[in-house]
Amino acid sequence: MTRTRRLLARFLANSIQLDLEYRTGFLINMINTLLSLGAGAAVLLALLRHGGTIGGWDTHAIIVLLGVFTCADAMVGLVIRPSLRKVAEFIELGNMDYMLLKPVNLQVNMSFRAWNFWQLPNFGIGLALILGGMSGAGTLTPTHVAMALLGLTAGITILYALWATVTVMAFWFVRINNAQMILYALMGVARYPATVYPRGLRLFFTFVLPVAFITNVPAAAAVAKVGWTTIGLSWLVAAASLLLSMTIWRRAVRHYTSASS
Repeated sequence: MTRTRRLLARFLANSIQLDLEYRTGFLINMINTLLSLGAGAAVLLALLRHGGTIGGWDTHAIIVLLGVFTCADAMVGLVIRPSLRKVAEFIELGNMDYMLLKPVNLQVNMSFRAWNFWQLPNFGIGLALILGGMSGAGTLTPTHVAMALLGLTAGITILYALWATVTVMAFWFVRINNAQMILYALMGVARYPATVYPRGLRLFFTFVLPVAFITNVPAAAAVAKVGWTTIGLSWLVAAASLLLSMTIWRRAVRHYTSASS
């Protein structure tokens, strides 16, 4: 565990150095992120202005949902995508051979290698939206804050597990960029309440590809739409998703034959 903490600290330090080395790019990326957030918020607020609610969710609940989605999307840009996209690159170039020799768990090593710190303001804005929406809904209490944070943590865990499971397919197919793009596109449905989709899609995005647990459950818990039972269920889904990803990673490593064989 101590070795893993030291390794994580080294990854963080290296990423900070890289971000500071290209400060102009850092600022441009941050501005692009904020513009993307503003565009998404404008669409949702325009829909609310004309319809009053979206799928039974009022303005405050939608603001919370947007905040949860923003936090989840920021985590993808902060560490999940920049780190895991290196898996296919390392396999293709033969560098994965060296990674397998490291005295640390391969999945941990590959999952936290690179950080894009210009996503941190996006994550902060997401938290501010959550708290602001909860305040407007009258649910800004310690209990509901705790439920929202637990739901958000479980949702991000599910998101990581899904991304890691798709990425590890590179051990068999090498080029998996299209699969990652499809997963990221499917994440976009989590920007809206699950209730706006037909029943079949709701079931798919809840039990097959559990996107609803990433954003809808934390947001619903924050505005008192669901209780502790649903939060507990989200953690069961998170644990199952993480266990599945770890199992597939172990099988992928056994399947790997190295670039020199």
